[in-house]
Amino acid sequence: MDFVIGKDSLLRELQAMQGVVEKKSTIPILSNIVLDARKGQVELLATDLEVAIRTTCEASVATEGSATVSARRLFDIVRLLPEADVRVRVDDGKWVTITCQKARFRVVGLPREDFPEVKEFDFGKGVPVERDLLLDLINKVGFAIATDEGRYQISGALTLLSKKDITMVTTDGHRLAMARGRMEKGSIEGKLEIILPRKILNELTRIGEGEKEVLFGHKDNQAFFKVGRTILSANLLSGKFPDYEQVIPEGNDKLIKIESGPFGEVVRRVALLSGERSRAIKLAVTKGTVEVSSSNPEVGEASETVDVEYSGGEVGTGHPGAQGRRDPGAPASRRAGSGKGLPVRRDADAYLVDILILISKNLAPDEYHLIYRSAEAETGPQSVAPAVPRVVKSASFSGRTPAIEVAEK
Repeated sequence: MDFVIGKDSLLRELQAMQGVVEKKSTIPILSNIVLDARKGQVELLATDLEVAIRTTCEASVATEGSATVSARRLFDIVRLLPEADVRVRVDDGKWVTITCQKARFRVVGLPREDFPEVKEFDFGKGVPVERDLLLDLINKVGFAIATDEGRYQISGALTLLSKKDITMVTTDGHRLAMARGRMEKGSIEGKLEIILPRKILNELTRIGEGEKEVLFGHKDNQAFFKVGRTILSANLLSGKFPDYEQVIPEGNDKLIKIESGPFGEVVRRVALLSGERSRAIKLAVTKGTVEVSSSNPEVGEASETVDVEYSGGEVGTGHPGAQGRRDPGAPASRRAGSGKGLPVRRDADAYLVDILILISKNLAPDEYHLIYRSAEAETGPQSVAPAVPRVVKSASFSGRTPAIEVAEK
């Protein structure tokens, strides 16, 4: 194998593949990428056995062939090369030689035959999805994906497709996010319900800058996405996703109109003096205003009011001194810490700051309403009702404290 390629082209594709490559795999070949030189282009391939990425670059191919080389090492070498064409060739069967101007590197590779097979999909049958729509859905629900590897069926996003409608739902057991959108060009026959792993969602946000469309395909237990020249595939998560519709509150009877941008800024300011563990804040709603406040005995207190359109009775949310209480009735697995060291069962208002900041980041000012209603848990202190944010068509927060919901006009 012998080819010459522009540094920038090769570096761009290598950088896109770093998130997929296994960095600490017990299988050495999974730390490598495949370089396959054929007919004026080089194909790059990487996989961790769950997610795979395949892309191509234009190149001047002198001798066709293939090899595998350490993805991280090749990326580090190319990144520091001078701005010039890069020549890559294979010597003695497994040694990969990289030259650029006066720089020369000789890196050991592994046999191409040892690299696992990656399935392909005929994108002539793919469903076109607007890239902006797909990224919008991922950005709105990604925060609530479970990080606990033991909760396999919720470590991804439930994705529902029906004709032109697409819905994503995520939960980590105490928060739930749902986002809906509608495809302009693409459509699917019947209904499709799959669980996409967290990793492929993250990779979809990193590739395809400047592209308008993503082609989606589904075959057996795998999902495929094509963005420009790059193809992502992933094994779907098995298991049954929780019945999310049962925890979404209905019948909200109090409506508040509020600008999400200024409201988010107020939340961030007041949260500066909230408890470090709980990050709890309080909302007090009166006619025409919402007071946002926080209190920390060790630091101090803060409050600020926001002008809103509201004419109902007084309502409030938040418990004084919420310090990350866990539900005593929850199973031991629920009471265990999450992957980031946070308790799985925190008091509902412990998540209010995170939810409101998320809402302010993702919703355009004047585009949404804030709705408030009382929603005390019916089963008392033994309830495991989660704190539920819900975005796009609505975003709600419920549990033992009153529920907050953001919904379209």
